[in-house]
Amino acid sequence: MTVPVALVTGASGFVGRYLCERLQRDGMFVRGLFRSSAAGPWDECVLADLADGVPDDALAGVTHVFHLAGRAHAMALPNAAAAHTRATVVATERLLEACAAGCPQSLVYLSSTKAVADPGARVADERWTAAPGDAYGVAKRRAEDHVFAFGVRHRIPVAVLRPPMVLGAGVKGNAARLLDRAMCGRSIPLPEFGNPRSMVHVLDLVAALIRVSELREPRQRCYFVAHPEPFTTRELIDHMRAVGGFPSREPVLPGWMWGLAAGCAEALARVGGATLRERMPLDWERFQRLREPAQFDASLLEAETGFVAARGWREAIADMVQARSTTGSGRPTRCDGR
Repeated sequence: MTVPVALVTGASGFVGRYLCERLQRDGMFVRGLFRSSAAGPWDECVLADLADGVPDDALAGVTHVFHLAGRAHAMALPNAAAAHTRATVVATERLLEACAAGCPQSLVYLSSTKAVADPGARVADERWTAAPGDAYGVAKRRAEDHVFAFGVRHRIPVAVLRPPMVLGAGVKGNAARLLDRAMCGRSIPLPEFGNPRSMVHVLDLVAALIRVSELREPRQRCYFVAHPEPFTTRELIDHMRAVGGFPSREPVLPGWMWGLAAGCAEALARVGGATLRERMPLDWERFQRLREPAQFDASLLEAETGFVAARGWREAIADMVQARSTTGSGRPTRCDGR
């Protein structure tokens, strides 16, 4: 019996490592593709910058392609539109050109809910197609279009997953910053904005990626993937503090003060440039992400594949805390669970 071969782009990233370990455990031969050498749960690695092209042998024998590579959601970058276009759109075009020669059995692209506009107070499902609001989202949406066109042209199953915030051991970004402050007992005086937000545990996201890769009909599908229970930012902080052994409730500053501080920080960052912005704990974009709702309905994924995310935000925080206490860095020492 021939062992299936999976190519995972962005294999050394947060989600990529979990996916590669799960694929190996499921008996697949895993070929990771990333830009710089790294040890991890893959049988073979290919070093390449996708935007520069894909090595000739990268797709040899590949049956399943999982395209996870891309630039992180960091809109403060100089020339953000050009950077995201290269890392997301051009890289996807080069990968699809390489796939055309071998035509794998399935292609799965990890996109983002940012490929559409923020839904505001509504709970968005796949019928919500409003244009994205930043360079990151625009690039993701363009890459999705290329992936769908490839599936139609070559008549292979194509699936695009749009996750919201991804949580779990090893995560970085705002969630990791909040956890570090909470676990050290430092104050996070953010008020309750009443902003329900969706999330998905990294292990559930990996399971969903594999589930949609098993689709066999030559169709193109786009799915939101999220746990059904939302949280607010204040709920997240309170739970982090409680897990850390600190009072869950603390004095808070009103929203207008946070808005004023974020506006001032944004003005300074524009003068000081990307280096100063990266060092700042707050800017306008981070403030908006902390206060705005972003809720998504994943019922189409359940209806068409039977998949339902099982791990909620409290379990994700518990995993993050355990990893932090074990390694001191918040990175997982092992990936378990399905």
